[in-house]
Amino acid sequence: MQLHLVTWFRNLYLMVRRNIVRISFLSIFFLAAFTTLGTTIVQQHNYLRRPVEGILPEIFPKEELIQFRFYSYDTEYRYPPINVDFKAKIDSENIDLPIVNPHPFNFILNADHVCDKAKNASLVIIVKSAVDHFALREVLRKTWIPKAKANNIYVVFALGFIKSLQHRVLKENDKYHDILQEDFVDNYLNNTYKTIMTFNWVVKYCNNVKHVYFDDDDMFLHIDNLVSYVQKLESETNNRLFSGSLSDRGKPVRDISSKWYISWEEYPFDYWPPYVGGSSMIAHISIVQDMQKIFPYVRPLNFDDVYLGIILRKLKTAPKDNPFFDNVHLRNFKQLKYLIANHGFDDPQLYNSTFYEIFPVKTETSRA
Repeated sequence: MQLHLVTWFRNLYLMVRRNIVRISFLSIFFLAAFTTLGTTIVQQHNYLRRPVEGILPEIFPKEELIQFRFYSYDTEYRYPPINVDFKAKIDSENIDLPIVNPHPFNFILNADHVCDKAKNASLVIIVKSAVDHFALREVLRKTWIPKAKANNIYVVFALGFIKSLQHRVLKENDKYHDILQEDFVDNYLNNTYKTIMTFNWVVKYCNNVKHVYFDDDDMFLHIDNLVSYVQKLESETNNRLFSGSLSDRGKPVRDISSKWYISWEEYPFDYWPPYVGGSSMIAHISIVQDMQKIFPYVRPLNFDDVYLGIILRKLKTAPKDNPFFDNVHLRNFKQLKYLIANHGFDDPQLYNSTFYEIFPVKTETSRA
């Protein structure tokens, strides 16, 4: 027995000697992996007297040590301001809260004449557009916008500001008179500013319409289907309508390399409130007015559609899913004839050719 044990240890020693490099490499690899995993867990779960930003100090104002438990949206959600009945405050016309979301920007172009023409219209369309999307806006003006105007629907483009391109924007507006613009920098992280601008504009200049359709310039819009849908809305009395492609259990992105990243300090919950994709949504003017009133009092986020979901929750209004708004399937050509909106059409040539496939130009021969 003792001889077998000695032989086993000798064989083990020889194996280790022969594989010393491989064993050393594997040991270093696993040590590094477990160290990284442990550091990540500590970073996610324990904040030891480090500076805490975002909304956490408002939720836990007296905490010096925060043990993260991946706060549950379902049972622990409380986005500041907490325990405020905004609907009651709106009804009383007294929102006596500190302003946490100022909008310190000024209109450069306000398209205030548009809704004078659209009196008694059932719909106005606001298209969020990047400043440099000159060609894409031109395509929209030559495709579905004439059909919209023929149905007493007026359209404006919502832009931010880029100094080097402003001379082109002014020239474009001199020609078409359909641009809405404020002086914040036009980039992705300022989309919430752009969305707030559009709500402010509607409330100030376009209160005479019944519904507002918010669109991104890369959404293919089937204008005939939208007109038919709005005609059905005319027979309804849902003044809390806020509808689009619903995300009911959206999860915040914690990957710091993603453009959709948000830290746990900024948003310490595992799910977003229900929200509809901001690239295409339709709302009754009544809910638009209420949302616009409380923007200044609700802490903002970079993601405009999620922020609108938070605002709707504050107003105790649930956004509704609309199967005709497709933000999920990119360029869903098979269903375009049946949809109202579908995304992925940021190429002007593709947008133009797709439109004329859906709406062929009638020739003299075909009319005969």
